[in-house]
Amino acid sequence: MPVVQANNIEIYYEVQGEGEPLVLIPYLAADQACYAFQVADYARQFTCYTVDLRGAGGVLGLIQAPTQITFGRHDVATSTRFAGPLTEGIKNSELVVFEDCAHAPIYENVAEFNARTLAFLTRHSG
Repeated sequence: MPVVQANNIEIYYEVQGEGEPLVLIPYLAADQACYAFQVADYARQFTCYTVDLRGAGGVLGLIQAPTQITFGRHDVATSTRFAGPLTEGIKNSELVVFEDCAHAPIYENVAEFNARTLAFLTRHSG
């Protein structure tokens, strides 16, 4: 099990694929496994680093890298009402709304999610 240690805290990570580096940061309280359906596709073009984070939050203003923000049109929990604050709070962000999905386009429409994300990554890679 690969780990990196920072301030006496061990953080688990995985590396897959070859190419330009791509760090996949888990969302909310998820761990690196939240990208289980994406890494195989992404790893064909990128070196994918997935990590288990400890205590995320309060980072919106700190994000400088191009960021894809995704929502499902029919999500009643985290609806697109949050899209404006997120896109305004994250410099260089792009919003993608999946019309046929609810809360988790990453799992509900894997093929379209992967295609749209790979297109985003390709536009913003070296």
